[in-house]
Amino acid sequence: MTNREVVQAWKNYKSGNAGHLHTNGNLLYSYGLEIGYKGNAGELFVIDYTTRCGANNFPVAGYGDFHVTQTTSRHVNIAASVADLIVNPLTHQVKRS
Repeated sequence: MTNREVVQAWKNYKSGNAGHLHTNGNLLYSYGLEIGYKGNAGELFVIDYTTRCGANNFPVAGYGDFHVTQTTSRHVNIAASVADLIVNPLTHQVKRS
């Protein structure tokens, strides 16, 4: 399964795995870090763990200081291509994708 297929599976409420990117159909993970979730009405939220939002080195609950890898950033960007809303992990501000 490719990363894009995992994201499509997430969008369609199905499980999928492509190594470090996986989903149970509701939550989307990169290296075990939750990068996507669904709202009550099925909206797709992606947490913008990329350097563009300034989320390079910061504390994440359960992870200590988190460094965004290029791979996680790539996973987020693929997920953002199908997302309805993007969440800034530093400010929790939500914007339409």
